[in-house]
Amino acid sequence: MFKSKKGITLIEVIITIGILGIVLTAIFSFMINGLNTFGIGTDRADSQFDVRMISDFVLKDVRNANEIYTSEPANSDEYYRIYLDDNIVKYYHPDGTTFNKSQNNINNINFTIQKNTNKYILIFEIKSELKTNNSFTLDSNVALNNIKEENTIINIGNQIFYKKPNPFDTDAEESDLD
Repeated sequence: MFKSKKGITLIEVIITIGILGIVLTAIFSFMINGLNTFGIGTDRADSQFDVRMISDFVLKDVRNANEIYTSEPANSDEYYRIYLDDNIVKYYHPDGTTFNKSQNNINNINFTIQKNTNKYILIFEIKSELKTNNSFTLDSNVALNNIKEENTIINIGNQIFYKKPNPFDTDAEESDLD
């Protein structure tokens, strides 16, 4: 009597599923590639941020030091210290506290003290290895404003010990006024 041949055959269903699989595979491969690229960019940005923050800290904290060494001086616990420990840049304060100044992606830090005409200069290099086998290196230098020749050794090292001038030292202010 009333026969209808409307419907989907098994072959049409299989072809539709195959085409849908190919389209979904292409979409997911683009999405996975985008996520990987985002991860690489985030890793690079984190690394560069760490290196730049350490560089800014060294520039601001060491600029007015009145003593600086790249090898451990006598009574080293009386000095501020910046050094690398287990891929983390650390800052030691003479009161005995230690602060982490980076995450754990700094692979190398080198300090060099040089004399340039009438000023001493601290040259430093900070290197960060990325998870993608790339690296980011930042080289910088800072003029050491208060270093006197008699208490500075021109040297290279992977840590620095330094003393800051006492802001409450009235003798330093009086000598500047003379």
